Amino acid sequence: MDLSSTPRPENIMGVLVLLASDASALLTGSAIMRDGGWTSTS
Repeated sequence: MDLSSTPRPENIMGVLVLLASDASALLTGSAIMRDGGWTSTS
């Protein structure tokens, strides 16, 4: 994902699939950042 691009629904599809699956059964109190890389570069 390009940092200058406009967020689109398909950009968060992976996170939604994770949260809807059994793989997230033990995931509690977490912030999942989907910000195009801004968090990792600041």
